[in-house]
Amino acid sequence: MVKRWVKNIEKLTETFSKIKSYYFPRWDVKNQWRVSLFKNKFLSGYCDFPKKTIWISTRKFENSINRGYINGIYVLLIHEITHAVVREPRSTDHGVKFRMRLQQAANKAKLLGYTDLANDLELDINQCISLGDY
Repeated sequence: MVKRWVKNIEKLTETFSKIKSYYFPRWDVKNQWRVSLFKNKFLSGYCDFPKKTIWISTRKFENSINRGYINGIYVLLIHEITHAVVREPRSTDHGVKFRMRLQQAANKAKLLGYTDLANDLELDINQCISLGDY
């Protein structure tokens, strides 16, 4: 169990670094932020400003890996990092600035040839809008 946890953290950290360099190259240049797993039945991820940590649900991470759907982790990491970059108040958690920055990441994914990821990010944006979460 411990070996699996360590392997998951290593994979997640590697993915986090890749996402930062591709989609947020000017954010966290001092490498103060980290990513970690947490157990939660309700949240898939969480941006924790005080701890400078992006938390990813163990369940979400393992399900994505087991299904071979790494884009699910990419979308979640990009989504949560966008919260850290935009820093909108909780009352406008997925507001216009948030959605615009997420769209920038989708555009970058298209430019890099990651069409499926771009489409998934745009679905995430549309979900924020449809839920009235802005």
